[in-house]
Amino acid sequence: MINTTSTEQGPNVKIEEFHAVINAWKNIFHSRIEENIRMKNKLGDILKNNYAQNHLSEMEEFQNKFIREDEVTDLLRNDLIKFDDLSYNQVFEGEQMKESFEKSLNNLRKDIIKSEEHFDLLIASFDNFVLKIGTSNDFRFRGV
Repeated sequence: MINTTSTEQGPNVKIEEFHAVINAWKNIFHSRIEENIRMKNKLGDILKNNYAQNHLSEMEEFQNKFIREDEVTDLLRNDLIKFDDLSYNQVFEGEQMKESFEKSLNNLRKDIIKSEEHFDLLIASFDNFVLKIGTSNDFRFRGV
């Protein structure tokens, strides 16, 4: 939680802490976007090559999950941008505004953690799928 109490160090420390949290979350989203792109590219590679018809529904399901992941990431990034655009000093002029801000930031934190857990499960599920079809007899890359 961001320290919003008065300190001897003054408001600049609180502002720096706030921006450090926001920047850390931006980095998390950047990594998520890159990983989602990697998985979409891998799925595209699988589709370009020979594959058994019985895996088509699973591939379509993963494609839909990757699209939903893009949507969730965009929504959370937009919320994060709103926080980043706020003037931290203006938010903390009144105690009620401070409490509202802290509550909203905490809700965003919970949403990010929940979505990270979901995304980690998606990565594991997709990696298992790739392993499964890579070892099955009905999946062969061209030229093999």
